[in-house]
Amino acid sequence: MSDLWTFTGGFEEISRDSLDSSELPEVNIADIKHLASYNWIEAPEPTIAVPGSPAPWSTSRGPRQLKNDGGFAYSFQKAARVCRHFDGRSEPLFRALYIEKSSFDISSIDVVTDRNNILKFLSFTNPTQSRYVLDSFIIQVDMTTGTAIFCREEPPTYEIIVPAHG
Repeated sequence: MSDLWTFTGGFEEISRDSLDSSELPEVNIADIKHLASYNWIEAPEPTIAVPGSPAPWSTSRGPRQLKNDGGFAYSFQKAARVCRHFDGRSEPLFRALYIEKSSFDISSIDVVTDRNNILKFLSFTNPTQSRYVLDSFIIQVDMTTGTAIFCREEPPTYEIIVPAHG
């Protein structure tokens, strides 16, 4: 995107203690519509399938014994696949969007983010309703013509899991 820019002047740290809960409005998510989706395909180069779809559901035929985790596992698949091959971590999302809706006007959108960032913001502003302990986090914000694009920063992006024996 030619008019995408990033502020590189540093980080702004915000602590929970600095928030005054009496000044915080109620947070809710409303007026949502699906725009696009994609799935990663295992290939030598980063490849996406558009539109994306969930894995097929199959019912269990009785109890199952799960195998221990082992081998290669992504913790942030998009960053691991995208960093070396695309202009930015949001590029697969925008490629999917413009494949599904080629004339979409991105300037009509205020914020572009993913599920992970929303969960972090909600957990940060209301920790009593969170299901997990929130560590410190960094979210990069890029601005393009009035649209804020939120992209998480989380190393490592993948790990090798050594199976547990026992």
